[in-house]
Amino acid sequence: MSRRFSAWIVRHPRQVIVVVVLLTAVSAFGLRRGVELDVSPLSFIQRESKERVDYEVARRDFGDDLYLVLAVVADDVFSRESVNKLRVLDTQIKKIHGVASSLSVVDAPYARGAADGASFEKLIPTGEISDERLIEARAVATTDRLYA
Repeated sequence: MSRRFSAWIVRHPRQVIVVVVLLTAVSAFGLRRGVELDVSPLSFIQRESKERVDYEVARRDFGDDLYLVLAVVADDVFSRESVNKLRVLDTQIKKIHGVASSLSVVDAPYARGAADGASFEKLIPTGEISDERLIEARAVATTDRLYA
């Protein structure tokens, strides 16, 4: 049977090409909207289950669960060069479509105590940074349990 089929293919190349083109066109028509791949945890939970209800309640109460954590390795994160590189990376990440927010050491919130109250600012302020402020940022980030 396979020998006869192979012989037919060899004797009728135009018909084989037409069949391949038609199958390709039919397949392309079926894929005109693209292929969607959903690998979120929600896709692994049955639609009408108690687990699904619990999951939806947790998402409603505590927010979405779509997070991505990036780790950057540097000899000294608080050096002027590293801070500038992190600022560029942070800006690029925030420009990516679908990214709602980004939090890194270069834009982490910081509540600084003052004689007349407190000020709310960034751990590492934007713009030029003094060496004293970088030393302070390092001390806060490595000793304050909210950052560490």
